[in-house]
Amino acid sequence: MTSEFGEVMKVLRESAGLSLFGLAKRITWSKAAVGHAESGLRAPTPELARAIDRALGANGVLIAVAATMRTRRRNVSDVDRRDLLRLLASTGVATAAELGDSEVPGRLGGTDVARALERTKRLRRLDDSLGGADTYGLFLAEVRSTEATLVGGSLSGSVRRQLLAVLAEQAQLAGWAAFDAGWSDKSTRLFAMSRQAALEAEEPALVANAMALDAYQRAFSGRVDVALARASCAALTDAVPGLVRALVFDRAAWSHAVAGDADQAEAALAEAAAAVESAVGSPEPDWAAWVDAHEIDIMTGRCWSVLGRPLRAVAPLESALSVFPDAYARDKALYLLALAEAYLHGRELELAAQTIRQAHMLTKGVASDRPRHRLNTTLTLAAPFATVKPFKELHEHIAGTSTIPR
Repeated sequence: MTSEFGEVMKVLRESAGLSLFGLAKRITWSKAAVGHAESGLRAPTPELARAIDRALGANGVLIAVAATMRTRRRNVSDVDRRDLLRLLASTGVATAAELGDSEVPGRLGGTDVARALERTKRLRRLDDSLGGADTYGLFLAEVRSTEATLVGGSLSGSVRRQLLAVLAEQAQLAGWAAFDAGWSDKSTRLFAMSRQAALEAEEPALVANAMALDAYQRAFSGRVDVALARASCAALTDAVPGLVRALVFDRAAWSHAVAGDADQAEAALAEAAAAVESAVGSPEPDWAAWVDAHEIDIMTGRCWSVLGRPLRAVAPLESALSVFPDAYARDKALYLLALAEAYLHGRELELAAQTIRQAHMLTKGVASDRPRHRLNTTLTLAAPFATVKPFKELHEHIAGTSTIPR
């Protein structure tokens, strides 16, 4: 069973692009000792914890976790992983060991860019289980690190363009975290930064996605900008990978649906579905690789739900949610609330109340503003049924439990 120490150590080690053997060489301990510490087979000694903490730039986090483990003797299965990784994110851990230096020795090359991309890819995985309020500081630190390198590093024209593309990715990641936390001013600025960096890098996929993200967050918060959503689709070129095209049209569909335009929403969803089908077997960027037919089903259901068309919303949502893991609590809660709204439009009140309760329970402990925002919207839609038994019981349940955080 992986220990608390091993859980944090693995995130940091992989973010630094180190194997267990590479880390062992760096700290001059045996690979077995390092591996045992990460796997939880053997608790690290204070000396080993200090060595690993120093090598991974953990700023004392690993030392503190090791000390806590010695006191409490708990496994990660007995603790809240979200709280554990929240500690990691809040300390400003130096994951950008190479590109994060204020003085960059020598001339940076393609290997350095590849390392930065790999680190960004690993950090992106934190978004699967943590809310934006937890990850924003960590992601923003990556943005600032890359900005500093672009200003102070020795770069060829080609490497500069590649690093600008990395910055565009990182700014989108940090902007998404800010949006998820409910900080729209910050997310808007970061999406604009991403778009500019992508333009300079001559990366149309990242340009289109920066615009799509901005349009999506505006629609989610009720400030729909259909022109921006259309512009994101227009920015797609023939060279853009299929799943990127699918993602951009997928998000544009949401803007059209929120604006009440069923025809345009349906057309965008058709474009997204066709793009997913055409992308089979083709190389895709990591930030779009998660898009699949299930995602299109989910967005299809969400769009028809917000358009008040329950007969078209329920089937795709039920199908997609039947295989959607609870581990992705924030996202599943959002999709369940869309299903609940569809049930409400269809006057399936008992199913709606049950689904809202399930969504509410999933979001406990997630530092995300989006489920709370959507829950309020769903409950407002359900207000006419407040005296009906399933909803009386639902409100009692919500009142008797902690509210969605932040």
